Amino acid sequence: MSEKDKLHYEIANGLHRRRLDALREQILLLRKRSGLTQKQLAEKLGCTAAYLSYIEKGQRIPSVEFMLKLKDALGRKRIAPLLKVLDEVE
Repeated sequence: MSEKDKLHYEIANGLHRRRLDALREQILLLRKRSGLTQKQLAEKLGCTAAYLSYIEKGQRIPSVEFMLKLKDALGRKRIAPLLKVLDEVE
């Protein structure tokens, strides 16, 4: 199992609800601070607005791929608070 797969497995299976809520809140906040609609950010991420909405509502757990695309779409500085949330998971 690759490191990426292991991380996704840990997030999917071991992420405490409170941390998942903190993660989804940060994603929502970052999108809004960037001045992007769900549709605009989804286009940058190569996903649907519906999928992004599910993540922001906590109904889906974002994949590692999604998180990497988010970093690329919003820039590393913008996602620093999000990385802090992820560090708490480790």
